Amino acid sequence: MKRKRKSIWQIIYQLSRKPVTKKLIAWILPFRLWLIVGFHIALFCFSYILAFWLLGENIAEIEDKGLLLRTLVPLAVIRAAIFWHHDLYQGLWRYVSFEDLVIIIRSALISSMIFIAIGIVWEPLRIPASLYILDWIFCIMLCGGVRFMVRNYRENLLPSNSFSKLDNVLVVGPVESTHRLVKDMISDPHTHYNPLAIIDPTREEKYGRTRVIDVPVWSLNQALLRKELLKNIVAIILCWPGAKKKQLDAAIEELNFLQASFKTIPYFEEILADKVTISDIRDVEIEDLLERPPVKIALDQISSRLQDKTILVTGAGGSIGSELCRQIAGFQPGMLVIADRAENDLYELEVELRKNYPDVPIYATLSTINDFVGLRALIKSIEADTIFHAAAYKHVPLMETVPIEASYNNILGTYNLARASMESGVKRFVMISTDKAVNPTNVMGVSKRVAEMVVQSFNGHRQTKFMTVRFGNVLGSAGSVTPLFKKQIIEGGPVTVTHPQIERFFMTIP
Repeated sequence: MKRKRKSIWQIIYQLSRKPVTKKLIAWILPFRLWLIVGFHIALFCFSYILAFWLLGENIAEIEDKGLLLRTLVPLAVIRAAIFWHHDLYQGLWRYVSFEDLVIIIRSALISSMIFIAIGIVWEPLRIPASLYILDWIFCIMLCGGVRFMVRNYRENLLPSNSFSKLDNVLVVGPVESTHRLVKDMISDPHTHYNPLAIIDPTREEKYGRTRVIDVPVWSLNQALLRKELLKNIVAIILCWPGAKKKQLDAAIEELNFLQASFKTIPYFEEILADKVTISDIRDVEIEDLLERPPVKIALDQISSRLQDKTILVTGAGGSIGSELCRQIAGFQPGMLVIADRAENDLYELEVELRKNYPDVPIYATLSTINDFVGLRALIKSIEADTIFHAAAYKHVPLMETVPIEASYNNILGTYNLARASMESGVKRFVMISTDKAVNPTNVMGVSKRVAEMVVQSFNGHRQTKFMTVRFGNVLGSAGSVTPLFKKQIIEGGPVTVTHPQIERFFMTIP
């Protein structure tokens, strides 16, 4: 069997991994800056000598045969000083960019102009104009070329990129959004992704074939005509922050035939404007289906109502109650009282809050809203200023089988808490309700609607202000339909829905 010949870069890499080479590099490393300075001076001298050699016939006409030796050292010193001023000895060559090349061009030009000015003033350092130009060009080619050779070696020739198997991916989105991500994939020596092509759904067919960073750019139709080339695709990465839901749906529908997993990246505003990296790639989450931007909250007003106050949260161990506690704790309340009848959930939340908010006094209590006497005693003892009522049964199908228990907890429990709050002088009472209380069609919705009416009936009798907020389907909350849908999709379906024409309104827990 014929052995495959190793490239010169493979040989260099293998030599660099040997123990002797590593020890030598470790010994040299403290002198890295001065070695780079010396290397650049050598490049300056070489470019000048090369220009002299190529223009030898013209230089021979000059009577002064010592011109090369007389001008070489001053030019190298001037150029070295200008390059030092522009920090060109400090950069990491593996990340060299077009901006670095511009700085090299500027530094070489400035140093040449200074040398020309000295030659005008002092005749012994005057040289032909053609020599200035040719030396300047060679200097840029050598200093820039060495840097880009190092970058090319790091990006394309190290074993982590060239000799290991990468996952072929498609990047979907306009070129102006995707080119940075593709560039990051190609330049990162530790990446697991190989961008096979960019699919630009906004691209018009008339532009024909194009490439970006040596990666082909296709429209959706062009991609569909190349099905044979796309058989080994592992993932399809959506990098289209400005897309509307209909546009994304259309692109996903067209590419479904690949049977590859879809991944996405956060919107640019969520990271840094116009900064997209491989580390931002993640699986598509249900939250990505929400088109509406997040609601801006008046934090100053909320802070004045919570800071240094005693806040009680019922149902604190639940998904909504626990998130309420986290956000309330961030406003530095005087004391945060967390109440729930599920001991494990309550304990885990208490541990989390004490760890993340060590300066906030936390008081955890096992309580049930069905105990009016106990609730009143608790609220009076802690002198609660505000109560957030999140304790409730909310599982729709389960409540259909136990309507009495649903009413006992959601209606009577709410009545107990509201009455105890009023009699204890609580200033504000906030009930967490649901959109299912609107024209309710199930037991859970009816119980929450009646509970809302109970809370409203208490307003105006004492100083306590009673209010209700309705939540939609909370993504990721306990009992929400979305975790069920996600599990069904992962298991290959089918996805069960109550009715094909049903509409659901979603919001995130935060």
